[in-house]
Amino acid sequence: MRNSGLFICLLFLILTDRLHAQNFSHNLQNDSLVKLGQLCFNLREQNPNLARKYGYKALEMARQSGDSCQIAYGIFYLGNSNNMACPDSAYNCYLKALQISRHCNDNDLLAYLNSNIGALLIRAGDKNGALPYLIKARKLALESDHPDLAALILNDLAVLRLTMSDSVEAVRIFRQAFKISREMPREVGYAVTVLNMAKVIDTNDMSLIRMQNEGLQILRQVKGADFQLGSALLNLAVDLPPYQAFPLLRESLKVLGNNYPLITVAALNLLGYAYAETGHFGEANVIFADSALPLCKSIGNYDWLSTLHDSYADILVMQGRFQEAQVQQKLALDARERAVALSGAAQLRLLMTMHDVQQKDEQIRDQARSIEDNRRELIILQLWFVVTFFALLLVVAAFVWYRQRQKLKFGRQKLESAAEIILANDMTTINLGRELHDIAGLLAAAISGNTGNKEEALNKARMNIRNMSHLLQFSHPSLTFAESVALIAQTYHQCYNAAITTRFEIHQEPSDDKRMHLLRMITEMVQNSVVHAPGCTITIDGKDIGNQLVVTVSDTGPGFPVTMIAGSGVKGLYHRAMLIGAKLTHVSGTSGGAIWRIALKLN
Repeated sequence: MRNSGLFICLLFLILTDRLHAQNFSHNLQNDSLVKLGQLCFNLREQNPNLARKYGYKALEMARQSGDSCQIAYGIFYLGNSNNMACPDSAYNCYLKALQISRHCNDNDLLAYLNSNIGALLIRAGDKNGALPYLIKARKLALESDHPDLAALILNDLAVLRLTMSDSVEAVRIFRQAFKISREMPREVGYAVTVLNMAKVIDTNDMSLIRMQNEGLQILRQVKGADFQLGSALLNLAVDLPPYQAFPLLRESLKVLGNNYPLITVAALNLLGYAYAETGHFGEANVIFADSALPLCKSIGNYDWLSTLHDSYADILVMQGRFQEAQVQQKLALDARERAVALSGAAQLRLLMTMHDVQQKDEQIRDQARSIEDNRRELIILQLWFVVTFFALLLVVAAFVWYRQRQKLKFGRQKLESAAEIILANDMTTINLGRELHDIAGLLAAAISGNTGNKEEALNKARMNIRNMSHLLQFSHPSLTFAESVALIAQTYHQCYNAAITTRFEIHQEPSDDKRMHLLRMITEMVQNSVVHAPGCTITIDGKDIGNQLVVTVSDTGPGFPVTMIAGSGVKGLYHRAMLIGAKLTHVSGTSGGAIWRIALKLN
């Protein structure tokens, strides 16, 4: 047991050491790859061949890792090594790295790639084509956790907007970069933004100087910002008189050294002019003959070589050395022709590469679009069937729900109406009970002889009993509907001396339950006319139209009041109409009188 436990502990230690060794090797490989990438960037102007050598070495190291994101970085570094000498190769590398890195979730790398592709397109003269890439780079940089990178890419985009004569948008982007870079005020992005804003934003001299000094001071303190510092010093020296430009140009040359020959050549050209303008022709001749021209020839940049020969010719003319100036002018023309030829060839190669890539991309997009269209049509068809099926289900469910809801609502209303009618019938029964009680009292008094006029009391009691019997017999099954209505009219004529006319032309009898409610409704309408319009003439019409029975009760009274408040009797009418499914309306006639209309389906 002890030996087995010791073996397990030993095995655990070995595995742990191996894991630490793998992590250390992985980190060491990443550091080596980053250093190779820096060499590719720094040497791409000074020694393109050596930069390309380091680029291939970085790519080989990345491929050995087997990690697609590392491989994307290796291709990116190789593209940087070819950026100045072979822009077409760099363009292909950036596109390939962009394609691989889409799955790496590395916004920094994607931002760098889009920014570099945009810069190559600007060099090829395609500013409109470069704009989408820089806008994409800005979006990716803003989504990353590096405000400094976002600020630098925003500055590049703002400068492009300036060259496209969109100064308003450029200033807006500069301000956005300034807002972001303020989170890291000691970084390169903030310094570059401050220096750029000092040039494009209207401000007073003191504010301008303060912003320039702040930007330069930050760049002097940031390690690895030699290129940005040298470029900033050179840009500031361009707008200054010679004596003020001297210290900036000397500092720029000191900072740049031999690492950035193109910027160094530009600084030497401006410094030579400054010496010539102040009368120091000897120093100017030395700068051009011994420094600027040999350096420019060593890097093979004929564009700048033409500019230097032309500048040297101007300085020789200022010294009166016209023959030597003519020689320099001829050399400037020869270099210009060579620069145009090389630049045209390089741009042509880049444009042809871009065209080939665009054609391949277009073919791929066409195939992908065709596949996507077919897939989309299939998906749309499936979705259409699914949506249609569920829509039908939904419609059916909604219809069933609505019908059930209407049934429940109608049932609830019928229950409420029935309750109201039962209450009204209870009240009627109570009233009839009171009348029976009074009649019984009159009969008892008449029989006992306690009343003064026995005959009159007996006649009154007999009349009341007759009236109640009539009210209770309105819905007697042995009578037709028209006869029941006529009995109602006769009773009210005998009881209240009401003038009632009935006119019925019906061929179908309503069912017993509907007939009982109709008769109660007609009784209530006649009662209202007798009470609210005494002495009026009441007309009851009835006729059947097809499958519908229409009953109209009208009088010659004053009609319904404008603000009629429905009492229990009127509410009972509507409740009864609801119970039998009848439509009940009431209006005042044009020449006066109240009109009730009942429309009932017989079947």
